[in-house]
Amino acid sequence: MELEAIAAGGFDPESLGFDPNALARILDPAKGDATGPDPGEDRYQEQYGVIVVCEDEGHQQRVYDELAAAGHQCRVVCT
Repeated sequence: MELEAIAAGGFDPESLGFDPNALARILDPAKGDATGPDPGEDRYQEQYGVIVVCEDEGHQQRVYDELAAAGHQCRVVCT
């Protein structure tokens, strides 16, 4: 399973866009419902994002490094 490989591969789940607790619940259903509790309308927080389409993996790494160095919270997405 890909998620197990991420968890076991020494990756920081947050850098890949995963909540570590949610990932743990998905991998071990005994820890609770994988979807987690409904945070409720009063706990919803709007988020805004920008997607940068990169030419290749090297370009993606350079853009990520540049944005992270500028203090932006970044996530890597591959499709």
